[in-house]
Amino acid sequence: MSENLPYHIRPAITGDAQNLVNLVTRGLPGYPFESVYDSTQVAKAIDQGEHRLVAVGPQKNIIATAVLDISSQPMAEIKRVVVDPEYRHNGLAKAITANLVDDCQKLGKTPWADARADQVGMQKAAINGGLAATSVESGKHIVYQHDQLGPARESMVHLSGLHLDTQVLINQLSCWPNQLKTILQNNLKASLNPPAKDINLAREVLPSATKLKESIGRRIDDLNGLNVQILSPDIRLLSLKDSQMVIILPDASGFINIASNSDINDLTKISETIGLQIITYYCPVDDIQTSQYLRDAGLQPAMIRPWHNDEKSAPQWQVGWRKTMNHYQECLHPINLDQTTCTQITNLLHQL
Repeated sequence: MSENLPYHIRPAITGDAQNLVNLVTRGLPGYPFESVYDSTQVAKAIDQGEHRLVAVGPQKNIIATAVLDISSQPMAEIKRVVVDPEYRHNGLAKAITANLVDDCQKLGKTPWADARADQVGMQKAAINGGLAATSVESGKHIVYQHDQLGPARESMVHLSGLHLDTQVLINQLSCWPNQLKTILQNNLKASLNPPAKDINLAREVLPSATKLKESIGRRIDDLNGLNVQILSPDIRLLSLKDSQMVIILPDASGFINIASNSDINDLTKISETIGLQIITYYCPVDDIQTSQYLRDAGLQPAMIRPWHNDEKSAPQWQVGWRKTMNHYQECLHPINLDQTTCTQITNLLHQL
């Protein structure tokens, strides 16, 4: 394709829904959230104010799209950047990402993105938009189609427009026990070279988004003594005493967002029982006490990110702690890092 491809970028409208479904079906097959392939749900999201841009090509067709996920937090996620395979390598991902970065600035938000670790173009687009890579979060999500390789856990590159002083991170980690710091360093290194996937086992463990959603949902329903709230067909909010965990059913993953130290061990046991492959908790680097509880519950420090929770608190460095289970290690997809992405991550790692 020509680098002078004529196109223009505009906000999405509800009438774009079917064309967006067609685009995502071609450009993002196997996405765990099946709503992206349903024109009614896509139209409803746009009608309810979803911040989505589209690139319209020379045939008046939608050839790229991206979403800015805006919440009450100072951080806003650039996500679902999709370019039609026929029109890739024309700077579309870069252009639409840059537009969303500009929108972030106008809204007073800080952009961040999780780019797929096998998609060099998406990584470049984020970096060209002023975001910087800090680490690879191994196996964060499932993608159910990888050409002939079948389903796998997809690693994500965390990129952020929040640029914090690295020396602060180094000073905070210097207060960690040496053994724990070594575990973090080893996991950061290992994320750059994931183990080979067992294709047959991955197909068995990750049969489809629909089947996984059904099986995990059924196991959750069988639990006793827990408060479970249905946030959407794909998402449950599990409450246990003073703790909460968001469970992404078709993704076999859980994100602890409120944790009482005494509950963390129980949450990990529940996660394994219902069939999750990974749970994650983002903890401030300088919270040594919680870090110890996480370690005692079997979680390990595995990634680093700069983050800003709310306007009442200062931005901070966080470590992503995780526990993996249920054949997670055998289901990881290979990664392919852009050179700048790799350099930024390894430079940070070498300073720790």
